[in-house]
Amino acid sequence: MKLIYAPPGEVPQEWGFDQEEMTGDQAILVEDTLGVTSLEWAAQLQKGSMKAMLALLWVLRREQEPDLVFADVTGIKVSYMTVVDDGDDETPDPKDDSVAAT
Repeated sequence: MKLIYAPPGEVPQEWGFDQEEMTGDQAILVEDTLGVTSLEWAAQLQKGSMKAMLALLWVLRREQEPDLVFADVTGIKVSYMTVVDDGDDETPDPKDDSVAAT
């Protein structure tokens, strides 16, 4: 998954993201802030949830801006962000209990 943040008048920023590479601190931060598990958050990202996308932007920007709080990103316009599923991660749907046929 890739997140592109491109507000007008600023240089666009782009991050690659693989949930399996998240640190425990990042996962706990998201879970505490959104009130969902990190698997549920990943499913929300896949479905295009704005809150989930803002949380992703927040976690990624905190790498460079450690004092950034979630409220700092909630006013960002939807048009400034693009999430691209690049096929690199296999985020399971927590509601999918099907078993692949062998």
